[in-house]
Amino acid sequence: MISFFRRSLRSPIALAILGIAIVAFIITGVGNPLGGPPSDTVATVGDENITSTRLSNQFDRTLQSIRQENPNFTTEQALDENGLAATLDRLISTVALKEFADRLGLGSSKRLVDAEIARVPAFQGPTGEFSEQTYRQILAQQRIPEDDLRRDFRDDVKRRHLLSLVADLSPTPESVAEPFALHQLEQRTLNIGAVPYQTFSDLPAPAEDEVEAFYQENIASFTIPERRRFGYAAIDRTAIADSVSVTDEEIAADYEANADLYAASERRRLRQVIAQNEAQAREFVARVRAGDAFEAVAAELFELTPEDLDLGLVTKSEVADVANEAAADAAFAADNGVPTAPVPTDFGFNILVTDEIETVPGRPLEEVRDEIAAALKAEKADEQLADLVGRAEDGFADGLSLAEVAEDLELTLERPSPLTTDGRTPDDPAFALDEELQPILATVFEYSADEDPVAVELSPELFALVDTEEVLAPAPVPLDDIREQVTAQLRIERQVEAGNAMAEEIVAAVEAGSTLAAELRARDLPPVQDFTRRRVELAAAADQLPAGIMLGFVQPKGEIRAVPQPDRGAALIVETTDIVPGKIEDAPAFLTQVRTQMREAQGQELQLAYTNAITNHVGVTRYPNALSALEARYRGVELTTP
Repeated sequence: MISFFRRSLRSPIALAILGIAIVAFIITGVGNPLGGPPSDTVATVGDENITSTRLSNQFDRTLQSIRQENPNFTTEQALDENGLAATLDRLISTVALKEFADRLGLGSSKRLVDAEIARVPAFQGPTGEFSEQTYRQILAQQRIPEDDLRRDFRDDVKRRHLLSLVADLSPTPESVAEPFALHQLEQRTLNIGAVPYQTFSDLPAPAEDEVEAFYQENIASFTIPERRRFGYAAIDRTAIADSVSVTDEEIAADYEANADLYAASERRRLRQVIAQNEAQAREFVARVRAGDAFEAVAAELFELTPEDLDLGLVTKSEVADVANEAAADAAFAADNGVPTAPVPTDFGFNILVTDEIETVPGRPLEEVRDEIAAALKAEKADEQLADLVGRAEDGFADGLSLAEVAEDLELTLERPSPLTTDGRTPDDPAFALDEELQPILATVFEYSADEDPVAVELSPELFALVDTEEVLAPAPVPLDDIREQVTAQLRIERQVEAGNAMAEEIVAAVEAGSTLAAELRARDLPPVQDFTRRRVELAAAADQLPAGIMLGFVQPKGEIRAVPQPDRGAALIVETTDIVPGKIEDAPAFLTQVRTQMREAQGQELQLAYTNAITNHVGVTRYPNALSALEARYRGVELTTP
């Protein structure tokens, strides 16, 4: 699972979408189980600091993603594999790309940001299309200022603009791609025979002393892995939320406190010109106010096209972000069609003109009552959840047992049979821990029996109080309890040995001058099968094919080998009978496909190198002591100061 960290670190695409990932996690509410680590700076990238809090949040999100695939993956495993440092490297690269984009003055249009927001699944309605109502509801419920959200998306677009500079490579030359394409177009014909192990099902039953010897020789196979006895009490946020109510007075007070979210607003469709000196700017304004067309004067004085001028339909705060507050004030104070006076900005002298004014009406209390009620219920549920977890942790700190804390908080205490790391128990083979509770096992096996109970977050909706009570060491199952199973396994092993030996006899006979078909017939085995494929066809189905088939595409023509396949119940015999070299003219489109794949691979490598170069150019200062302190906090140890 730790490869997730490494893949994220190596992949420029992951770097490019990190901004959107951050937004997505805000929306879904994934939190930080540490309760807020110290805000020490772990690295400085250009002028921006990366704090322990920011790194911890990103590390926790990465762990959350990994645990969706492997619920038993522990924080300790991630730290042992340098997962925290890998996450920091990824954050550094992300910040460096943004810093460099800002230095170059790269921007992003409102249309691009709108398109990115529309792609977020959380903002889509039942039809799968972007829903303005859903968008507004989520922002209100999560208390996310729209300006902050849009700023995150703008930063992400900047990063992708930078990476796009090296994404579009020239096609890989045919001379480079052709050898690989020819190799993939090679066609081979194989003769395949099989010796089913079931052929030897009538072998004599093993004697008792043979069964005992087999048991001792394979004692590890008959050993129950380490198990843990534990107790837990679940705290379900959904159940808490169902029990929460809000009053009309609370809804009204919240509406008043967040009046800006529901007040009427104004958007304007603007065009903009930026002059490099004030005299030129004033000349432009004078001519437009005298009656000359805005676009015509812009084309004459600044060689700008209509597309260069268009800012789209924007809010006042968005104008302030791309220009400054003074420009925004001037634009939203001007009459429709009247250019503003030149406004000094960091880019020069900005002149804006309004083409359309759109007023967004305010939303009365009755319209948003249900939204506010849902948000308040969510807040209360979060507060009650935090209170329960806090009280539990205080109780554990005061020396109370899990049973005592569960009784005090009126929670149900569960004690399943001792479980292995994958949630199994020999006491009840049919038992399975609920999927939502599977992450408990990571905590159970992370803590020893002499440590205090802990509160852990299993998902955004579920916490659990967990206590590891006993560690049961690995132990072999007594032979008398599984004698029938051991005997059956020994019989299977002997059938496999006999089948493999017969397959080798057949190979030797064919090498001596016989044929595979004749040898199979002589032993009353299944007839030979013909298998003809190109390498490219083989690659598409590699996961479904026996290993012996793959061997037939490695060995030279005329060679024959036996391949034991216990997992498929037979020993395979594979003979390579014909090899036809590939020809480009047989599949000309395949060469184009290979060239495209090679170009994509080169592009990814170049993007990574480009990102590293930008990071070095922007400048990075790391603070190893702060990183070590954060890691120690995760491990629950105290660092000693030399």
